[in-house]
Amino acid sequence: MRMTGNSSTQSTYYILARLVDNLNQDIDSSGPDDYVYATMTNGSYTKTHNMNIARGRISSYDNNPIDTNDILLMQDYLLGDVPLSSLQYALADYNGDGSVNGADLTAMQQQVATSNGQTMSLQECENMIMGNISHKLGNGETFEAFMTGELAIDTNIPAI
Repeated sequence: MRMTGNSSTQSTYYILARLVDNLNQDIDSSGPDDYVYATMTNGSYTKTHNMNIARGRISSYDNNPIDTNDILLMQDYLLGDVPLSSLQYALADYNGDGSVNGADLTAMQQQVATSNGQTMSLQECENMIMGNISHKLGNGETFEAFMTGELAIDTNIPAI
């Protein structure tokens, strides 16, 4: 793994990496879901989590289950209020279709409800989301535009 650019010994970097042998062949990897995320501080690398474990966990860099904080951050992103880092964007693609939109948020909402002992259909989750964000939509902004990700801040994040 090589990083370029200016750095100081006090900087912390969040890194997407894959483990390879000396022939650049994946080690214990079956695809992008097996990429590892790590932090580098003072020249030392610390593995933080695997993509397949932390999918949807965008509010904190750990392996804990997704929670309301992740839902709120995703809503803010889809409303165009906050950008996501490339790592957050990769983790926010909850359904793994290559884009971040309301389908990911709805599935995340359903998972959080399930974790809290509730049974909710995807439609019930979408209705809940609509109730949560409808007052935040600006003039001319629609729930459909929110759900497709059209309102989100375009940061030209490359696909992983």
